[in-house]
Amino acid sequence: MSVASFDPSRVSGYGISGQETARKMASTLEAHSLSLTYNESNSKFTIHSSSRIDKETIAKILSKAVYKGWGPQVLDETDDLGNRLVQLRVIDLKMRIPDMWEVHSALQGKPSGTFF
Repeated sequence: MSVASFDPSRVSGYGISGQETARKMASTLEAHSLSLTYNESNSKFTIHSSSRIDKETIAKILSKAVYKGWGPQVLDETDDLGNRLVQLRVIDLKMRIPDMWEVHSALQGKPSGTFF
């Protein structure tokens, strides 16, 4: 299956960001002669011809793409043929959002936590 035949619009519940992630996953895997399908009933992807590839290698291959919003998570489980399964997970931006008092203090040139 080529990327051209992979239909990311079938990836439901993750919005446009999830569909874009699925498209990037399919493209990245195709460069390694692997193909991707999506199972709507369990919201998991199957990476075909991956039964002899360990989880870490699949994760490394998928990490070559840049994802926004949703990213791939390689699961420990496989399908009946031993092919690796992947699900989408929210990407942790590792960015703390400041509270309004910190923003106000910064704009006033005061150290955070001071009231006057």
